[in-house]
Amino acid sequence: MRKHEWRKKEKQCCLPKAKPKLLAIPSSQFVSLSGAGNSNSEAFADCIGVLYSIAYAIKMNSQQLRRLSENHREVYRSDFRKVAPEKLKITLRFKVAKT
Repeated sequence: MRKHEWRKKEKQCCLPKAKPKLLAIPSSQFVSLSGAGNSNSEAFADCIGVLYSIAYAIKMNSQQLRRLSENHREVYRSDFRKVAPEKLKITLRFKVAKT
């Protein structure tokens, strides 16, 4: 799956114009959230986390990769000496193969 660069491919749909214009938007599939409330709330942050998890799973599933070994490397994206354990950002890297 290739990255879709909407700013280049759908400039007429996504970037604001000086004058209003009627557009025909092509149909697409989206994963979205609906609701109301404070976008700074913990509930909103949880929903966004779920949305990103689903989008990532869809992206990875479409690539159909399989893990080659149980060994992995942990890449700490935040300094564990300065960040609380529950806020650490860690990336797991492992070998994969396309199926």
